[in-house]
Amino acid sequence: MKKTFLLGFVFGIGGAVWLAGWYPFVDPVRLPSESGVARNGGRTESFHVGLPEDRIARVGRDVDPVPASLSLPDGPGFDDIRFELFRLRSASGKIVGVASRIRRGGDGGYTDWTLFLPARGALFLGSPDADPAPYARRRGAAPVVVGRVLQGSGEFSGLTGSFREDWRISGRDAEGWLAGEIELMTVTQDTGP
Repeated sequence: MKKTFLLGFVFGIGGAVWLAGWYPFVDPVRLPSESGVARNGGRTESFHVGLPEDRIARVGRDVDPVPASLSLPDGPGFDDIRFELFRLRSASGKIVGVASRIRRGGDGGYTDWTLFLPARGALFLGSPDADPAPYARRRGAAPVVVGRVLQGSGEFSGLTGSFREDWRISGRDAEGWLAGEIELMTVTQDTGP
């Protein structure tokens, strides 16, 4: 009886593992990418964030937090830093993921983006702002930030390239929040094996 129980237990565990290989328990919906082909053989893809409707959270010393209960820890390292979290949209306006933005001003400042796209992977973008060159081009009152694709996972693994962060501000809404759009245009290329 004991041997029968143990044999059944082992075959049950083995069968469950075998079945898990054939049937995925987590199968997130994968929206097709809306990428284009760049002239250099790479690919381009545009992501958008609507302001203020796509903002999920924001916290920093120089801004009102969203939601109001958020706050930064005390300390000198957090004086000129801002954290933001947004819904991420494709070029056609579909919500395809979540994006986080970390902005640090002052000497040696930077802007980092992390784009999370379920079933596709994550893309890590960075721009050192210590050099004023990225802010040389201006459209209206908002700068156009230019940076590099630093790393990727999943579908974005092994890609290098650049990105452009373009703020298109149309004004302010009734509550005083900036209204408009942030466009992140990526140009990537496979680095090969």
